[in-house]
Amino acid sequence: MGNELEKLLMQHISETQAHSPKVLADTMDAFNQTLSNFCRDEGIAFFDLDKHLPKDKTVFYDDCHFNTSGCIKVANLVFSELIKHIRTQEEVGSI
Repeated sequence: MGNELEKLLMQHISETQAHSPKVLADTMDAFNQTLSNFCRDEGIAFFDLDKHLPKDKTVFYDDCHFNTSGCIKVANLVFSELIKHIRTQEEVGSI
C-alpha cells in the first residue's frame, strides 16, 4: 500500500521524506484533531471526513485532490451527515 500511495504524491523529496505518505497523514491527523477540538469548544458541528474515506486510488487523484469516485463519495457522506443534522435540529425545534 505504501508504494501505491507514494505514486500519488505531487511532490516527493526522498532524502528527507518531507512529503511522504506518513508525514502527510500525520499532518492531516494533527490538523483534524485541532479542528475537532476547536469545533467542540465553540459548539460547531464537526464531521471527520477523513475517518470515512480510504486512502487510495479509489478516492484520490494525487495526494490532495479527489478523483471522480472520491468526489461522489465525499458528496454522499456530506449529504448524509447534513440530513442527519437537519433531522436532529427539526426534532428539537431548532429550525
